[in-house]
Amino acid sequence: MCYIQSESKTFDRGDAVKEACSERVKQTFNKLTPSQRRIAEYVLENWDAVAFMAAKQLGQVTHSSDAAVIRFSQTLGFEGFTELRATMRGELI
Repeated sequence: MCYIQSESKTFDRGDAVKEACSERVKQTFNKLTPSQRRIAEYVLENWDAVAFMAAKQLGQVTHSSDAAVIRFSQTLGFEGFTELRATMRGELI
């Protein structure tokens, strides 16, 4: 799961998941590699589609490697893209 601790509250599930993960992307954006920044921008703009993509597909549409997609997910605090995608899907359901 993607957990975000802010000054006023902790986001943990439900409707807050997308907001929390989006905030995590925004907070780490300046620390990301150029490839990971392309991935981040695509994820933020295409949340619903990314939730059903494979790492390889996301890499292709962002002109990145699937390894970069996995590293991006890990930078956000997930074990890998599979966990990030599961979290995104859970938010959509």
